[in-house]
Amino acid sequence: YQGAIFLHKHFSRSYPPSQPLPGDRYMPIDYTEKRSFIRMQTDSPIAFREIGTEQTHHGKCINLSAVGVLFEAEHRVSPGTRMQIDITPTIEVVQPLQATIEVVRTLDQDGHYAIAGAITEIHH
Repeated sequence: YQGAIFLHKHFSRSYPPSQPLPGDRYMPIDYTEKRSFIRMQTDSPIAFREIGTEQTHHGKCINLSAVGVLFEAEHRVSPGTRMQIDITPTIEVVQPLQATIEVVRTLDQDGHYAIAGAITEIHH
C-alpha cells in the first residue's frame, strides 16, 4: 500500500495520496501496516502491577501506540488482567506515561514473556 503522511500546522494524518487538505505538506511513505495507529518503537523501562496488588514488576517496553503497548518481562501475566503501567522514556523530550491496561495476549519466549495490552485509561 502506498500512502502518505500529511503534515498540517496543528496535526498529522495518514491518508491515501489523493486526499490532502488545503495547507498540507505531502510526505510519501511506503506503509504496509494495517493497524489504525502506527506503533512507536521504544526501548524504555516499564514498571507494572496488577490492579488490587502492591507488588511491582519491571520489564522493557518494546512498542507503544495510541491504543496499546507491547513489553517484555520475566513475570507472566494472564490475558484479561488489568494493570497499572508506568513507562519511563530514555529520551528526555518524551513524557513518561502512566496508564491502565488490559492484557490481551501473553507469549512465552524462553523464560521471559511478551505481553500485549490494550490501553483503557491514561493517567495525567
